[in-house]
Amino acid sequence: MSDTKLCEAQGLTTPPQRLIQLAGMSIELARAVATNPNAPPKLLHKLSKYDDLETRRNVAGNPNAATDILFKLGKDFPEEFLNNPILGLWILENPNLASIIPNDTMIELLKQNNVPQVFVEYALTAPILSHNINWRLAVASNPSTTKEVLVKLYKQFPKTNIAQAALLHVHWRGEITSYWHEAAFIEIRTCGYISRNEVKDKLLQELGIIPKLLRPYSTRYRPIVSLYKHSISTYKYINTLNKLPLLSPIVDKIIKNLNKINQKIDTSTFITSFFLVPFVLSLPFLAIVFIVDFCLINRKKSLIGLFIFILFAIIFPSFTISLIKFLLLFTLLTCLILIAGTVGGLVATTAIFIGFFLIGLMIILLANIINQLFYLFQNHNQNTLKSENKYRHSSNIFKQDLEAAINPNTSSTILFELASSRWLAVREAVAANLNADAEVLKKLAKDETPRLQILVAKHLNTPAEVFVEFAQSNYIDKKLVAARNSKTPLATLKYLARSSKKYETVSSEAIKTIAQHYPEELTNILVEYVEKTPLPSAARLFLLLHPTAPSDFLARHYRSLDWRERYAVAQNPNTSFIILEKLMFDANCIVRATAKARF
Repeated sequence: MSDTKLCEAQGLTTPPQRLIQLAGMSIELARAVATNPNAPPKLLHKLSKYDDLETRRNVAGNPNAATDILFKLGKDFPEEFLNNPILGLWILENPNLASIIPNDTMIELLKQNNVPQVFVEYALTAPILSHNINWRLAVASNPSTTKEVLVKLYKQFPKTNIAQAALLHVHWRGEITSYWHEAAFIEIRTCGYISRNEVKDKLLQELGIIPKLLRPYSTRYRPIVSLYKHSISTYKYINTLNKLPLLSPIVDKIIKNLNKINQKIDTSTFITSFFLVPFVLSLPFLAIVFIVDFCLINRKKSLIGLFIFILFAIIFPSFTISLIKFLLLFTLLTCLILIAGTVGGLVATTAIFIGFFLIGLMIILLANIINQLFYLFQNHNQNTLKSENKYRHSSNIFKQDLEAAINPNTSSTILFELASSRWLAVREAVAANLNADAEVLKKLAKDETPRLQILVAKHLNTPAEVFVEFAQSNYIDKKLVAARNSKTPLATLKYLARSSKKYETVSSEAIKTIAQHYPEELTNILVEYVEKTPLPSAARLFLLLHPTAPSDFLARHYRSLDWRERYAVAQNPNTSFIILEKLMFDANCIVRATAKARF
């Protein structure tokens, strides 16, 4: 690259068309053009999408770039954004500029020393919403924040990560010169405010990623300590308990079964029983009332008639029920009047009758359930007899097929036919036969039975393409078989390791297999695994603490809102000196002391 072209790329008098030509010649000229304030906005928009870091950094400081482009680049290059000459004009034109800046960019700007005061004031006075609560945390993580502001934040958000950031700020705590590692590990072990994932934490512990001092960092130990020291974190555990209605599935299943039973009941019979059973249950009560009443007034004939009626109902129940069906309404009304006259109050009579009525309804439901259970039991016995008869006819064929499937001398052609057997035992025997070739195993692999899939996976002749098909399946059992098998290709294992949250167990099993057979690929896979969620997490913190963490992974998180992640970056031997130099001026006293000790 000639000095003439470089001067042209940086020159203020170079025509826009020439700048476009120069930017396409080399990456060095593109970087120079990105700093030129006369570069056309369309060209700067194109340069802002370059993979080259320096080119995008230069665009972030160019005053001729479009507003939306600068807002996006401000997240990755906050210093260049704040030093852009156009920012001062924007603030003069729109004092509420902070309200239109994207949330992620705003957080990065608030952590910078030279952030405009209007941005800080807006962040401290903005309504406390889910999307801007981290603005206060960013202010508490700014090295230039005064103790007065820190005290206000501490009082406004006690027992939160914001209060903790304020307490560990160098303007509150002061510089520390010893025991910062011990202080960091105590806070890591006892402080909440970080997302947890039991599956990820367990995997990292099995792989030896979690430091020895943090090995008891289990889910059972962790919430107890967190709740004891930081009561604000109780809400997430309470919400978790509220989301565990253990009895709900059982109750729903019972109700569903009752509905099915009730649908089989004849409607007229049910309605008749609905009124009949409460009345029948009321008969003993009516008998006692009539006995007392008629004995007091010497109505022996009526008493004898009542007993005769009850005796008749016992001896001829079907005829009595038919009779009551026609005279039900009249009988009920008559009983109500008689009871009302005897007891002396319609209210008491109604209450007693309602009680018997509800008991009768419960008896109806219970009787229907018992009836249906008896019906199901009877059908089951009939089906069992039919299946036994059927089995007698087919038992000889089954024995022959099973013997052929077990025989180690059976040809692969016959095994291929037996792979379609209707008996699972025969198909399993084929899958365990050493003579089963790739075609037979491919055919068996299409079976959805988990036990059979495991046998196919263990077979020595199973081709790798079977495991690729298992990995593409929507069934978790098949995915697990592929994730745990050493024959699965590395590309497929990586695909499984990147599985969604729905298949978290599949991801962890695939990573274990990679660690066992492809250890050189483990670190990069773990980085993708812990970076699935953009928020700070315990799994990501553990990997940042580990000495095998890649330098680019560390560089992406040295500006994390969580000070523990910044500490992990500062203590890691793979962190570059450029990043350590920046962390030497971190707002957190522990992070600052760690970076100074290593620089």
